[in-house]
Amino acid sequence: MITEMKKLDILLYHREKEQFLANLRDAGVVHITERYESLSREAEQLRNESGRIERVLSELKRRKARPGTTICDGEDLLAQYEKGVAERDHLNQKLAAVHKDIATLEPWGNFDPIVIEKLRKKRIISRFFEISEHQLALFEGIAHEVIHKKGSTVWVMTIEQGTTTPIGGIDPLLLPDASLEALGREKSVLESSVVATETLLDQLAAKRDLLVGLQTSINEKLALETARISMGDMGENKILHLEGWVPVDQTVVVEKVLAEFSCWYEFLTPSDNEAVPVKMKNAPGFRLFEPITKIFALPNYFEIDPTPFFAPFYALFFGLCLGDVGYGSLLILCAIIGMVKLPLKARPIMVLGIILGLSTMMSGVLLNSFFGAPLFAGADGKGMLDGSYGGIALLQSVQMNGKTIFPAMALSVFLGMIQISLGILLKAINQFRSSGFVYTLYPIGMILMVIASTLGLVKMNFLDMATFVEITAGIPTQVVIDTIMTEWMTVPAIVGLVMLFLFNNPDKKLAIRLPLGLWEFYGFSTGLMGDALSYIRLFALGLAGGLLGMAFNDIAFMISAGDSPKFLVVFTILVLILGHSINFALSVLGSFVHPLRLTFVEFYKNINFRGGSKPYKPFMKTKE
Repeated sequence: MITEMKKLDILLYHREKEQFLANLRDAGVVHITERYESLSREAEQLRNESGRIERVLSELKRRKARPGTTICDGEDLLAQYEKGVAERDHLNQKLAAVHKDIATLEPWGNFDPIVIEKLRKKRIISRFFEISEHQLALFEGIAHEVIHKKGSTVWVMTIEQGTTTPIGGIDPLLLPDASLEALGREKSVLESSVVATETLLDQLAAKRDLLVGLQTSINEKLALETARISMGDMGENKILHLEGWVPVDQTVVVEKVLAEFSCWYEFLTPSDNEAVPVKMKNAPGFRLFEPITKIFALPNYFEIDPTPFFAPFYALFFGLCLGDVGYGSLLILCAIIGMVKLPLKARPIMVLGIILGLSTMMSGVLLNSFFGAPLFAGADGKGMLDGSYGGIALLQSVQMNGKTIFPAMALSVFLGMIQISLGILLKAINQFRSSGFVYTLYPIGMILMVIASTLGLVKMNFLDMATFVEITAGIPTQVVIDTIMTEWMTVPAIVGLVMLFLFNNPDKKLAIRLPLGLWEFYGFSTGLMGDALSYIRLFALGLAGGLLGMAFNDIAFMISAGDSPKFLVVFTILVLILGHSINFALSVLGSFVHPLRLTFVEFYKNINFRGGSKPYKPFMKTKE
C-alpha cells in the first residue's frame, strides 16, 4: 500500500531560516519540494564532490581490501587514491611502451645501440628492415644479413660505409635507443611498481568506510543547501515560502517543530495533478517484493500499489519456470550462504531467494522433477521415491486417450486469466477512487467477458483445459464440458458486452460510445488472446529446463554405463556438475526475467498502471 501524504505549505520570517531548517532536518519527516531554476555554486560543488566520492567508492568496492595503511581521514584517502590511480595509469602507459619496444627488438636479438652509434660516427651505417620474403631480391649488391625469419616476414640488417643506398622505396625501421636487456630490466622495475601501486590501492580499499563518512557529511550539506535555495521569496526577502510533503501519521511531529517559529503553515490534501512522492508501506512478506516493483517504476500516488497483488503470482510463476526440487534446494542454499556472508542490507533479497526456492521446490514436486530426474515412480517404474507418492505430482505429463497431456500448460492459461482478471479489477478500483462508480462499469464488463471467455475455452477443451480439471479434481473431461452450460457463458458475455458498448467512455455521449465499442471490443478480444497465450511461457520454460536437465543426466550416465571402467564415474560426476550448473544458471535467469515480463506487460497493462512518482525522501541527517 501507499502511505497517505499531506501537502505542507509554510510561510516563514527570513531571520529564522537557518534554525528552522536545522530543526526540520532533526525531525526528519518532511519531503521538501525542490523549487529552483539552477543550483547555487556551493550546491553544484557539493554535488560534484559527492559524485566524485561515489565513483571512487564503486572502484574501492571492486578491490580486494588489504590491511596496511594508516590513513584516518576521508579527504586524505580520496586524494591518495586518486593520486595512486594516476600513478598506476602512468606506469601502465610506460609499461605498454616498453612492451612495444621489446616486441620491436625481439626479432633482432640483444645488441647494444651504443655500438651502432659509435659505428655511425665512423661512417659505418647500419639499417634495419622488416620486409616480406619476395623483397629480399632488392638487397642484392648491398651488404646485408638476414637476422630473423618468421613465416613470410624477414628481418634484414644492412651495413654500408659513407652513404646509404635507397632500396626500392622501403623505409628502414627506427629501433629503440635501449638494448633488449635494458628494456627487460625496465619492464621488471615498472611491473614491480605497478604491483606496489595496486597493493597501496588495495590497502586504501580497507579504509573505504572513511569515504562513506565523508560522503554522508557532504550529502547532508548538499541537502541543507538544496533546502535553502528551495525556499522561495514571498516579499522583499522578508517572508520565505516552503512546500513539502509529510506522511499523515507524522503531521503531529511537524506541528511541534513549527510551533517553535514565527510561521504560518497549512496541511492540504493533494490534488490529482500534483506530483506526490510515494512511500510504500507493505506487510513484511510483501515488502520483500518492493525491489521488483522499483525495477519498473514506483506507482503513482493516486493508484493502488500493485506489489501485494503481483507478489504471490511472481513467486508462483518463478517456481513454475524453474520447477525442480533440486534446483529449488540449491537456490535456498545459496540464499542461506548469502545471509551469512553478505552485509545485513542484502538479507531481504536473500529471504526473497528462500521464498522463491520454496516455490520452486513445491513446483518441482508437482512437476515430478529432481535435477531433471523423476522424483516419484511412474508407469515405467523409474523414480527416486516410492510410486505410491506420485499422486501429488499433478502437473507431470500423462498419457490419456492415446496422447500426451501437459497439465502445466492448461494451468498456465488458467493462472493468466486469473491474473488478468485481478488486474482489471484493480483498474476498476483505481477508476472508482479517481472518477466515481460509473467509470468502474466498463472494467467490470471486461471481467465478465474474461470469465465467459475462460469458460468457453474450457468447454472447447482448449489446450486440454477441461482435461486439467479431470487430472486435478477427478471429474471426467466430458462431464466438465457438459456441465459448463451455455447460459454460464452467455449471460456474463452478454452483460459484459453491454457494459463495454455503453460505458467504454462515460465522459462522451452515448452516440459516440456505441461505435467506439466496436474498437474497444476488437482491442479486448485480440489483447486477451495475446495476454493469455503469453502465460504459456511458464510451462515452456519449465519444460525446457526439465528436458535439458534430463539430457545432461542421460549423457552423464551414458559415459559409465554397462561394463565401462570404474574410473569413468569421475567423468559422469563432472558432466553432472557442469551440466546442471549451466542449466541452473540459465533456468534461474529465465525464471527471474519472464515472470517480470508477465508482471510489467500483461498485468500492468490491465491495471492501466501509470507510475512515475518520485520516492519519498525526507529532509534528514543521512544515515550511513
